[in-house]
Amino acid sequence: TGVFSYPPLKTGQTTMYALGDNGTNQTGVARGYTDNGDGTVTDTATGLVWQKCSQGQNNDATCTGAATTANWTDAGSYCTGLSLAGKTWRLPSRQELETLLDYSISSPAISTTHFPNTAADGYWSSTTYAPVTTDAWFVDFSIGDVLYEDRDSDYKVRCVSGPSKEYSSNFTDNGDGTVKDNATGLVWQKCSQGQTNDANCTGTASNSKWLEAISYCSSLTLAGKTWRLPNLNELMTILDITKSSAPTINTAAFPNTVANFYWSSTTSPFTADAWYVFFDNGAVNSIEKISTFYVRCVSGP
Repeated sequence: TGVFSYPPLKTGQTTMYALGDNGTNQTGVARGYTDNGDGTVTDTATGLVWQKCSQGQNNDATCTGAATTANWTDAGSYCTGLSLAGKTWRLPSRQELETLLDYSISSPAISTTHFPNTAADGYWSSTTYAPVTTDAWFVDFSIGDVLYEDRDSDYKVRCVSGPSKEYSSNFTDNGDGTVKDNATGLVWQKCSQGQTNDANCTGTASNSKWLEAISYCSSLTLAGKTWRLPNLNELMTILDITKSSAPTINTAAFPNTVANFYWSSTTSPFTADAWYVFFDNGAVNSIEKISTFYVRCVSGP
């Protein structure tokens, strides 16, 4: 179907930095990997099969050698031409590549038990940047940033095999200020903090520091549900990076969304910082928790 049939993966964070944060709420599907002993690793949560080692490394137990870089076009050609374990390979989409990130660690932000010698560097995705299609998205495995760059730039490469795994817009407006995502099972606050919970989310969204955002969501009384600030993997599921104009979200489901930064409940490995999603263009980054950003709460699944 091209739609995930389970909630988002766990972020990897287990430490609680504030009551009600990602460390408190251990939501999401547990991660798991199987080393197939043939230069490939199966992600038991997504079903995707990954190249264990990066382009340029030896496909041995510890991925010896140095990872090489390629521009976006050459990265795609490398993956489609890869002969490994009798499988058909491709350059992973942005959403697929994000599933490898472990936000509890850095340099690199990935399980080095299963993906040894991974470079703490950017890795190309196959997903072009919709507003400027000469650019494409990459994931920085130094810490977990998701950014875009000119496709002539050089980044590392890791290929994937298996049916495409993508979230898609599949929302139901419950008519009570909430929206259900039928792909993930999560229920979202339709409007941003500060707006009126009406059909069009009238009013001006307000912003909060990270601790204030957690407190707001934990205290929210809406539709008889228990609410929390979404973790980073959850918040990324409502991005619509196919849009060529801001905001990068389905505005029929989430009207009047601010094309700006929204807090997640996930702390960065630099623990004074937390992760946010930029609903102007879809980028993901982290910043000091004392910054003031916008808020949308989640419930479930």
